[in-house]
Amino acid sequence: MMKLLRPTIALLPLGCLLGALVLYSTLVLEVREAYRAGPGTVSVAYGYRPGSAPMTPEQALATGFTPVNATGQRTRPDQRQQWYRVALENRSAKPADLVLAADNPLADRITVHVLAPEGGTRQLKSLGEDALGLGAVERALPQWGFSLAPGERQTLLVHFETSGSTLFPLAIMSAEQFQRFTQLRNMSHGAFAGILLLVACCSGLLSLWIRDPAYLSFAGYGVLVLASFGVTTGFLHFALPTPLALFLSREIVFLNGLLIVAALEFALFFLRFDIENRKVYRRAQCYALFVLAGALASIPAPEYLSGVAFTAVHLVSYSWIFVLLAFRFRERFRWTRYYLLSWIPFFTSTALVSAMFQGLIAYDVLLRFAPMAAVTLELVFMAAALGERLAMLERKRLHAATHDEQLGLPTARRVEQRLASILASSGAGPIHLLAVEVSNYHAVTPFLTGTQLRAVMLGLADWLRRSLQEAVELVPLERVDGTTLYAGLPQREILTLVLRSSSATAARAAVEALSREGNFNTVQHSVPYRVECRFGLAAAPPAGEAGGNLLSESRIALARAAELGLNCWVFSTEDVARGQRKVRLAQDLDQALTANALMLYHQPQFSIDSPASIQSEVLLRWEHPNLGFIDPAELIAIAEQTGLITRLTRWVIGESMRHCGLIRERHGDRCRIALNLSAHDFIGEELLTSLQAGLKKYDLTPELFTLEMTESVRLAISPATRETIRALRALGFRIAIDDFGTGYAAMSYALNHPVDEIKIDQTFMREFPDNARVVTVVGSILTMASELQIAVTVEGVEESRQARRLASMGCNHLQGYGYARPMTFSAYLEWLEQEAPQAAALLLGENRTA
Repeated sequence: MMKLLRPTIALLPLGCLLGALVLYSTLVLEVREAYRAGPGTVSVAYGYRPGSAPMTPEQALATGFTPVNATGQRTRPDQRQQWYRVALENRSAKPADLVLAADNPLADRITVHVLAPEGGTRQLKSLGEDALGLGAVERALPQWGFSLAPGERQTLLVHFETSGSTLFPLAIMSAEQFQRFTQLRNMSHGAFAGILLLVACCSGLLSLWIRDPAYLSFAGYGVLVLASFGVTTGFLHFALPTPLALFLSREIVFLNGLLIVAALEFALFFLRFDIENRKVYRRAQCYALFVLAGALASIPAPEYLSGVAFTAVHLVSYSWIFVLLAFRFRERFRWTRYYLLSWIPFFTSTALVSAMFQGLIAYDVLLRFAPMAAVTLELVFMAAALGERLAMLERKRLHAATHDEQLGLPTARRVEQRLASILASSGAGPIHLLAVEVSNYHAVTPFLTGTQLRAVMLGLADWLRRSLQEAVELVPLERVDGTTLYAGLPQREILTLVLRSSSATAARAAVEALSREGNFNTVQHSVPYRVECRFGLAAAPPAGEAGGNLLSESRIALARAAELGLNCWVFSTEDVARGQRKVRLAQDLDQALTANALMLYHQPQFSIDSPASIQSEVLLRWEHPNLGFIDPAELIAIAEQTGLITRLTRWVIGESMRHCGLIRERHGDRCRIALNLSAHDFIGEELLTSLQAGLKKYDLTPELFTLEMTESVRLAISPATRETIRALRALGFRIAIDDFGTGYAAMSYALNHPVDEIKIDQTFMREFPDNARVVTVVGSILTMASELQIAVTVEGVEESRQARRLASMGCNHLQGYGYARPMTFSAYLEWLEQEAPQAAALLLGENRTA
């Protein structure tokens, strides 16, 4: 499917353009008919007076007007002041709603005057680029609506002033006809804009896919063509802010200069001069810079002067392009023929419209829209040329994407495609996929040349084929130039072969026999290195299965073999379930850290010595969106295995200190927070840095925090770890031993290292105080701690009788469900305000006194 996707997208503009061209031509013809319909029952007589010097309406009347049949007369470039006298008479018995429209949005100013019955003139409306307070509709198509009473006669004087094009087509239409005219006109403009945007988007997508500047330059050319026509026809006022649209309208010469540069750049990239003839390419780029400089220089210059200069630049520039086309015509006929044809309608219509805008020929609606139809036809030819070009590039790209460049073997994509085909049409015997990994690939290959690596890998592939063919049937992956390929290369160090065997037992026995070889280097005489291999076998179910899954399963088998230290492993469903959960949680944990999707729960601790203090232990929680709450032990293990533990600890520290700051704002310095640390946290200086940064950020002191060491810290104690712990205590952090009493390591550490607190494990509370032996052990720990001046917290307290007994034995702090369960931070804040006093009373009994 993907093989056909890009060529299909390349031909999409061609098909759309052909259909759009027919639709667009029909619309243009209807626009012309609507424009010619006239004002209905109102008679109109035009008088015309061109000029080059400004004058008042009275002066224009005094000099006289020449009767004409239509507006948009032929003019000279210097006739930038034009007057029309429009005599109107409503011959109907009904009022006539009329619209005066001037199809030149580039005019500097259009002023409408009316002859007063008592003599003189009165200004009614001001239009054009320099007029103020106009909306997008009036700027896109200068217009003014008015009414004539039955039998009323009225004479209008319309003054046209410009510094650019002297074309001034004026029309009087009935309101109904004008509405139809504008609807059809807007539809034709919208169709044209849609065509160009479609082509630009498709070309932009293709440029991203195949990284060819020809498509990007073509997209830029299309956008500039759209902007240029948007200015000359006015529809750009609907798409851009008024200041920007007016700037482009006033600087149409500058915009056309950019269009020339884009056309030249497209020609250079499309004809591959940037790759195959750098000398011509550099010269053309110098000329493009010259044109760009001229375009910038045209901004302060008068439009009528810069326009004449750029007419010559147009001719020279397109002569450049024709020279480039002629240079490539013989070599790239299939490319250049469509490109050459594309300029014929474009040049013809552009020449006619330029002459019309310069006043050399009279105005015609069909001629006004001809360049847009010509550009559409040009794009049809260019889409065909680009489609042919892409087809050739795609064939090369497809082979490169599905085969290893150095070995010529099918890569993962091609192996998956072939596997899907084999599984869909498998005959006698089950299908297996064998993956053979060169386990010391990265240790050996840095010392091999490309030729040696090719000899090793292809020699191994051939040896596997010959050895396996004696026991099982090998299924070919593909045939290229008469050569049958049995091995694929989904990864640089992994070869794959497809087996068909009479039974799964036979396939497994054949692979296990191969795995017993010691050295898999078949070219030992020329490459004196030992090659070690690992084998993973995956079997397809009888009903068939997607090839991509089978390839993944063979890789999972390789990973399982490496994990167990074996040379061969056969895939089972338990492997994929185990591996997928680990990989999924690792990926999701990374995203959860980035998205701040983890949570810190607080479990309150009750201080017997200081009941007014606010103490809690923060507990890490992760509610996976699909798997629910993840066990904290599994979460920490994954974080340590994937290297995320540092980020995780940094997040826990930052969030704990943020919570502490918020509690402190409400309850003062009575708050205390305990947090757990793993062995990995004590490696390096990251822990100290994170803690100090958090203290500074939230203006906290170390005495507010207790750092609890887990069993993994105590077992992994090292000189560096001891130094980190000393530094933490020196700063003022309290150090606690978690799960105290469950092993010798905790007791030994407490006796030999200074700590501030121990936490008796909750397992002791299961039989406390009913079991005398447990009571004795707990009492001994409390006595020892008291003599060493170490505070004690007992976890797992659920009953008030346990709390009272522990208090009588000298315990300092209590933690457990009997006091409070772990809760979210918001719930903890609410608990402190409303439930903490009652919870303490319930924990120690109703008769407890302060």
